[in-house]
Amino acid sequence: MDPAVYYGQFVYGIDDPDILDDTFYHNLFSVKYDHTALSTILRRDIGRIEHITQSIFTNAVHTVSSPTSSTEQCSNAIDTLRTLIQSTISGKRSYDSSAIITTLTSLSDVDTVLPTFVTSLQHLISQHSHDEELATKAVALALCFVARAYHSSLISYFTHRNFLPPLLSYITSRPSSSPAAGTRDAVLLVGLLAAYQKFESHNPYQTYLSQLSDQEQMMAVIETFGEVCREVRDDYIEVQDDGEGVGFVGWMGSWWGGAKLVERRQSKAKGIVDVEEAWGVLPGPEVAVLLAVYEFVQNSKVFCMNFIRAPPTAPNTESPFSLFLSLTSYLLSHQRRSPHAATSSRLTTLILRILLDDPGTASLLALQSSSVRLCRQRTPLPKLGGMGEERVVMGVVFDLCVQGLEWNLKKRLDVEGYVNVVGLVGRGISVLKRGRTRIAYHWHHLWKSLFGLVKFMTARADDLKDLTRVKTLTESLSKVLALALSSGESFLPSAKEYDDLFYQVIQSGHLLTQFSQTYNLTTYPPTTLLLAVHAHYLSLIESHQLRTGEHLDAEEVHRVIRDGYGGLEVKGGGEGLEVWERWREGEERVFLKGVGRGVVGDVIEIDERAH
Repeated sequence: MDPAVYYGQFVYGIDDPDILDDTFYHNLFSVKYDHTALSTILRRDIGRIEHITQSIFTNAVHTVSSPTSSTEQCSNAIDTLRTLIQSTISGKRSYDSSAIITTLTSLSDVDTVLPTFVTSLQHLISQHSHDEELATKAVALALCFVARAYHSSLISYFTHRNFLPPLLSYITSRPSSSPAAGTRDAVLLVGLLAAYQKFESHNPYQTYLSQLSDQEQMMAVIETFGEVCREVRDDYIEVQDDGEGVGFVGWMGSWWGGAKLVERRQSKAKGIVDVEEAWGVLPGPEVAVLLAVYEFVQNSKVFCMNFIRAPPTAPNTESPFSLFLSLTSYLLSHQRRSPHAATSSRLTTLILRILLDDPGTASLLALQSSSVRLCRQRTPLPKLGGMGEERVVMGVVFDLCVQGLEWNLKKRLDVEGYVNVVGLVGRGISVLKRGRTRIAYHWHHLWKSLFGLVKFMTARADDLKDLTRVKTLTESLSKVLALALSSGESFLPSAKEYDDLFYQVIQSGHLLTQFSQTYNLTTYPPTTLLLAVHAHYLSLIESHQLRTGEHLDAEEVHRVIRDGYGGLEVKGGGEGLEVWERWREGEERVFLKGVGRGVVGDVIEIDERAH
C-alpha cells in the first residue's frame, strides 16, 4: 500500500487521536517508508500539532525497541524518526529542552521514552555484525538528534551511556552498506559527544577517549579521518587542479569545476561562476570531522603516535596524517575567504600545536618522512617541497606555516591565527634544537616569510596596535627570530644557511628597529638580542668600508659575517628561548565552544543533504 495513505491519517488524527492506535502504527511501519511524502505532510500540516508528533515519536521508538518488530518495521520506524526530527526541530535555530520535549514526547513521559530511544540506538549500533544496515541508520539517527538537540540538556541521555565502544566497533567493521558516510557519521558523533559541555561539567567521553588502547579500532578511526580529509581537500582540487604539470588546461578547467562545485554546495547558484566564488563556499560541511580529530589528539597520546605513524591504506596513496597535513595546507591557503575556512584552519594549527608540545610526538615529526600534497592555488607561490616528494614531516609543517604567513596578510589581521602559526615555527625549531636534528629545508624562504610579517606589522601599525593579543604576536615573532639566530648551528644543515640568516638580520636592521620601537619591544630580551647582532655587524661593515673606501657586495658581507662570529656573544643571550608555553585547553575555551557550534551546523547540513 502507498505509505502516503497512512501519512494522511495523521491529519485526521488531529481531531480524532484514537485512530492512531497500535494497529495503525503496526501497519504504518510495515509499508515502505516515503521520505518525501512524510516530510511534506509534517512540514505542511502536522509538524506543530504536539499530540501528533508525540504519538509518532513514542510509537516509532516502541517499534525500534521491541524484540517482536521485524527488520523492515524497525528500519521504517528509524527512517520515520529521522524525518520527524528533521521536520520539527529546525536546524536554523537552537531549541531548549522543553521545546524538544513537548515536540517529541511529554514532560510526564520524557524520562521513559528518551532513555528507551537512546538505549535502542546503542543496541542497534552494537549489533552491527548482525545487521549493518540498521546499525548505519541508527548512527545517522543518533547524529541527527544530537546535532539538533545539542544546545539542550537532553544530550545527557547520550553522555550517561557509553556509545564509544559500539561506535568504534562499528567503524572498525567498515560497513559495506555505506562505508564512507557510515563511518564518517560515527566519528562525527564521537566528536560531538566528546565536546559536549566539557568546560561546564564532567564529560565522561573525555575519559573514554583517554583510555583508548585497542590498536585495530584506533587505526580504523585514523583511516576514516584520512578519508574525510581527502574528501574535503579534493573539493578544492575540483575547483582548480593545482598538481605539478597541470598547466594552462588545468587552470582553465577550473571554470567548469568551480561552477559544478558551487551548484552542488549552493543549490540556488545558477550558471557558471568564477573560481573565487567556488572557493568561497569551501570547505564543505564534512570539515566538521576536524573536531573529532582534535578530541582524539587532545585526549590520547597513544592515538597521536598512531596517527602520525599510520601507513597509507593502499600502495601509491597518501597516509592519513599526510591527508590531514594536505587539508591543512589548503585551509591555510584559503582561510581569508570565509569565517568557516578561518575557523577550520585555526583548529588544524591547534592540533599541530598539541603534537609539537608533546616530546614524543614532536620527536616523531622531526624524524619521520612523508609525501604531502601542498596547496599551490595561490600566487605568488612560495618555495614549497616538490609534489610527491618524501620529506621530513617537520619540514612540511614549516611549509604550512609559510603558507599561513604569506597568504593571509590583511588590514584586519587574524591575530589569533598568526599567533598559532608563528608559535608552530618556534616550537618546531625548538624541537630540532633540543634533538640537535638537522633537516634539509628551504630555510631562506622561512626567514623571508617571518621578516615579511615584521615588515607588514610595522607598516600597518596604526591598524594593528589595538587588536587583541597583538602584543603576544609581536613578542612571539621576535622570540622565533632570536631563537633561530642564537641556536641555528644546532639545527641548520650547514654554515651557509646560518650565514644567510645573519645576512637577513643585517639587511632588516632598520626594519627591526622600527618594529621594536613601534610595538614597545626595545627592552624585550629577544628583540635586544636581534638589535645587538645587527649593531655588531653594522660596526664591522662600516669599519671595512672606511678601510677600503668601497661598498660591500653580498659575498663580502657574508665574509664579514663569518669573520665576525668570534666577537659575537649570541648564545648567552639566547638562553631559554626554546621554552614555549605548554598547551592548556582552557585558554582556547571560547574558540573551541565556537567550533562546536559551527560543527553542529555542518552536521545538520550533512544530515539534510542525505535525503
